[in-house]
Amino acid sequence: MVILRGEDGFAAIDGDATQMYAIVAVRNYDEMVGALGGDASELVTTLSLGDEDVYASNLGGGFCALAPDASLLKGAGTARGMLGAHEAFLGEIGRRVVGENDVSVALNISAFRPAIESGFGEMRSTMDDMAMMMGDQGAGIEQFIRGLNGLEQMLLDDGRAAVLGLDVDEHGFSIDAGVQFSEDSQAAELASSPGHAKAMLDRVPDVPIIFAFSMDMSSPAMKEWIADLVSGASDMGPDKAMFGMMNVSDLMDQQDGSAFIMGDSPSLMMGGMFQNMLEFKSTKDSKNFIGETRQLVQKMDGMSQGGITFNTTLDAGAKTIEGVKVDAWSMRMTPDPENPAAGQMAMVFPMIFGPNMGPQGYYAAVDGGLITTMGQNDALMAKAIASARGGGGLSSNEKMRRAMSHQPEDAVATVFIDYGRLGKQVMNMAAMMGQQAPFEIPEEMDLIGMSIATSGGGVQGRIHVPQDLLDLATKFTALQNENDRNGGGPRF
Repeated sequence: MVILRGEDGFAAIDGDATQMYAIVAVRNYDEMVGALGGDASELVTTLSLGDEDVYASNLGGGFCALAPDASLLKGAGTARGMLGAHEAFLGEIGRRVVGENDVSVALNISAFRPAIESGFGEMRSTMDDMAMMMGDQGAGIEQFIRGLNGLEQMLLDDGRAAVLGLDVDEHGFSIDAGVQFSEDSQAAELASSPGHAKAMLDRVPDVPIIFAFSMDMSSPAMKEWIADLVSGASDMGPDKAMFGMMNVSDLMDQQDGSAFIMGDSPSLMMGGMFQNMLEFKSTKDSKNFIGETRQLVQKMDGMSQGGITFNTTLDAGAKTIEGVKVDAWSMRMTPDPENPAAGQMAMVFPMIFGPNMGPQGYYAAVDGGLITTMGQNDALMAKAIASARGGGGLSSNEKMRRAMSHQPEDAVATVFIDYGRLGKQVMNMAAMMGQQAPFEIPEEMDLIGMSIATSGGGVQGRIHVPQDLLDLATKFTALQNENDRNGGGPRF
């Protein structure tokens, strides 16, 4: 299907006035046209589809063109040998998305500029309204809007082609979205290096997870982008910026990658959220990295932001685990009683952190990185040290390998969610509140996977939804429909 440019040079997508035609593969053009009341001998013939007339033209070679306006078919499909030009325009990422999916859409970004500007404008307006309603607590939204503005500018200034794709098979479905940037643009340089985020997950232990994240930060372009992100946040001022309380730019510059997991826990939603949570930060100088981390923790003691005062402790070399000296640290967050928003936040602290009113964990420097746990869990730290040293971590897990197989090999960032374990935690919480679960969740379910990949001057995003989640959603929908027919809502 092809959408044409209008007289103003932009894509003509104004409702009934949309200028478009479709190129369709047919087994027998003459029979198709005859069955729809047309004359196959005419250069452009009229077909009757219900109450609407559609115009058709035979392109030969088993293809025909269809359009709602006969004038659009003048010259349609007459060009030959254009595949190379289309492939060059799509670039490496565009060709990948088109080639790997059952259905794909490719857009010339310059032709859709008004539509893109309108879409970003609507998002900004919505975010502005939310920030206004939230008052002082809307600082994070202001930071998001700054990022949104930068994304729009990059897309319009450097973007050449945008591509979307959908792939469906027995394992579930995947949705791709990609952008190919113009050669020699700043965005193309940023997206020129393939990522190795999948390999980062080998440095964290193979434990039952709720959530896993990895990111490759090793390329110079990625380091520059992260530095600009941190700098932009700091420019907002210490009262608003996410990083405004302390300078983390030096640490970010030393970091080559990160892998983070939230492990499953029987008390996940009752103060145990951080008990099995850890991060591995890849760095070439782990001794210097842990030294600067200690300084930041100590500087943070007594600082306040958003009505919350942070009190930190650090005990360097508090114990030895697996032959490694381990620091013990803690952070207690005390709300300002005169700040209503801070008081509301503090109400959920016990559920998240337990009685400590903040996280506490360990630091351990190993060859090639720093391990941070968010709970003082000796067994977890022992496993983390083993995987950080010798690999054989989470990426060796069979379920994780299946999820990773649906993501690009050159991913610069990955996210995996075990919705089966998460769903059981939600149902357990509901059961404690007297709610009966409507059905059982299977013991083992595949992971939802998401990723961002960069290569050849383009960026690709992908989400893969496994089939067993679709089956579970179908079961829940059927149950809801049954309850609706019986005059009542679902019990859960």
